[in-house]
Parts: sequence; structure tokens; C-alpha cells
Amino acid sequence: MGNTVCSEARTDGRVLFLGIPDSGKTTALYYLKMKQTVITIPTYGYNSEKILTGKHIRDIWDIGGRVDDRDDYLYCMKNVAAIVYFIDCAAGHKRFSLAINKLELMLAESELENCAVAIAANKQDLDTNISIVDIKTLLSEKDWMKYRYWKVFPVTATAGTGFDIMLKWIDKHCWKVKKRPKEKPIKPKRKRRRWRRTVRHGSFIRHGKRKNRDTDSNVAMKFNHVVSVT
Repeated sequence: MGNTVCSEARTDGRVLFLGIPDSGKTTALYYLKMKQTVITIPTYGYNSEKILTGKHIRDIWDIGGRVDDRDDYLYCMKNVAAIVYFIDCAAGHKRFSLAINKLELMLAESELENCAVAIAANKQDLDTNISIVDIKTLLSEKDWMKYRYWKVFPVTATAGTGFDIMLKWIDKHCWKVKKRPKEKPIKPKRKRRRWRRTVRHGSFIRHGKRKNRDTDSNVAMKFNHVVSVT
């Protein structure tokens, strides 16, 4: 296992299995492929298998949690239709926080900006320290999860439970993009025009634009002359 990439054409898009090390990605991949539990070793590269998800056969890519080269990640992020992110619910809160931080970094990539995310809450057959409610509550508060389709599924990779429902949801939400609210353009404020009234003829002119403005004394003299004549 590891570094196994299928060379056939990928017409229905890739589904990425992501997560931190020992979260159950490889175990889930080969249970879905062979319908039995196999002994796995840590993946330092990639595993790829064609699996039926609902009505489509898709390429499932299991990316090792120990891959540190960003170029390797970008190579796998081409033509991605959906993401399955594995969380080890039997681990402690420290690994849970690490998993959430890594999920945020991965979804920040432009190639995964609009991908639907299925959260696989794995190892439900063990004593779980992280509940489904905890995962939903935390992710619903994150701004980077608001404008994409996502859902949490309780699964057990060693027994294959919960994957049928999750794969049907993935098949339904592949390539779906959630509409973002349109941002209203900010219009520049128009400067308010200042006007003043002249005493001589009672019309309005723009302040500061009139040339050779009369002084107050000249205006008063003209005004008194007009009154005396009438």
C-alpha cells in the first residue's frame, strides 16, 4: 500500500480521504473495496481505488496523513468532487484540535474552496471521547464551513458501518456549490454642494465660484439705492 495511483480516466471526479495519521482512512478505503477488514500500515504516499458511490464510480484517493510536501497535496487536488475527512473520536481532545486545525488549512486551498465535506466520525465501536454533537457544534461556528455543504456521519472503518449512508450523500452533493450572499458594492459618498444666496438679485450661486464678489458695504449701498428709487 502507498503510492498506488490508478492511471485510468477519471470521469466522475475524485473523492479525497483526508485526516491526520491513524484516523482510519486506509482501513476504510480497503474495506469499501474488498468488503473485509485488512491489516494496514501507515501511508506515506497515496492509495487510489475505484469505488461505487450511489450511481457513479468514483476515484477514492487516500492521502497519507504524513505527507508534508504541499506539491504532493496539490497534485491530488485536481478534479476533486468531494472530501471525506476522518476524525478519530476515540482519541483525546488534543488530537481532535489538531484534526480541526488541519481541516481548516486544507479547505483554505483554492482547489477545495467549494467542495462538499463529509465528516467521518470514526471508531464509534470504541469508547469515544469526542461526540457527534461536539463536532457539529464546533464546525457550525466556523466561518470557513458556512458556504459549503457538509455533514457529520458516525462510522466504523473496521466494520464498514455508516459508509452506505455517507457515500449516498457524497454522490448527491458532488460538484454542488453553495450560493454565497452577494456583496453590495460600496458607493463613494458624493460631496455636498454648498450654496449661498446673494442679497442683490436673490438668486442662488455656488459658494466660492463667483468672481469679483461684492463686499458687504457695496451690496448694502446698492440695496439702499434700489429701495430709495422705488
